[in-house]
Amino acid sequence: MRYPTHLEIPYQECQSRLSVLLRLSLVLPAMLIVNFFVPFMSLSRFLVGLSIVFFAHYPRWLFELNMSSCRFEFRSLVYLLLLTDEYPAFQKNAGVLVEIDYPDEDDVSLARLLPLLKWLFAIPHVIILSLFSLLLCLITPVCWLPVLLTGRYPDGVFSFTGGLLRWWLRVYAYGWMLATDQYPPFSLEE
Repeated sequence: MRYPTHLEIPYQECQSRLSVLLRLSLVLPAMLIVNFFVPFMSLSRFLVGLSIVFFAHYPRWLFELNMSSCRFEFRSLVYLLLLTDEYPAFQKNAGVLVEIDYPDEDDVSLARLLPLLKWLFAIPHVIILSLFSLLLCLITPVCWLPVLLTGRYPDGVFSFTGGLLRWWLRVYAYGWMLATDQYPPFSLEE
């Protein structure tokens, strides 16, 4: 059974070395935007939780709002982690594809009381993902030099980082966006 999230990061054969050299300063505005919207997105997710508990429905406009934020957040992470040269954008069809299926498609209904417990069920994922993310924080600076010198991201680390971000997206869709009741698998695979 396919999980209702999709993250596609195209591998770039050659990245701009100047962009890689200046990546931290270039990504700063995008990360400031992400952090600026955190309180608003928390409010929208609270409203989604109330809507699901009381009406068993995810309002489409709140889904689109949360999805736009999610896309920008994940594209900013992909850019920060040197996986792409493409600057983060709000557009739906930008280079890095970030998708979560709308929960009312295919007659999928959301359990009314599950939003009250999803954050609790997500804790094992968050613990494991935090450990993997710590490892990634150690690996990324080491990869910076080869990317700077050769313009290519190491293949194995690219696969690991992409898998880790896919896993985070599944947990994000389940525990934070409340867009699915399907428990995320413990896997780096799609």
